[in-house]
Amino acid sequence: YNYLSPGLTLSDFAVDFSGDTLILKFYATFEEDVPSTIITETYIKRDTLDLPTADPATTWFMTDTSVVLSHTESGITIRYTIDGTTPTSSTTVAAA
Repeated sequence: YNYLSPGLTLSDFAVDFSGDTLILKFYATFEEDVPSTIITETYIKRDTLDLPTADPATTWFMTDTSVVLSHTESGITIRYTIDGTTPTSSTTVAAA
């Protein structure tokens, strides 16, 4: 067993994260007596980000309209086009 003190991370114990799945099991105890229920958390490696969103989504409009592009993660760059071409690393960046 590895013991993790509050504030420490699994990487402090050189846990191997190189696989595609990490299954973490843990419990709490007070003075090594009366342990809590064992908790299981599964972490799955992903090779892609969550999708960005547009608000409003596809809709009809008759006058000028604003569309907000966003992402749930901070530090993400969103690139876009307005002529139907596929965005690339050199197309316009949405303001942060």
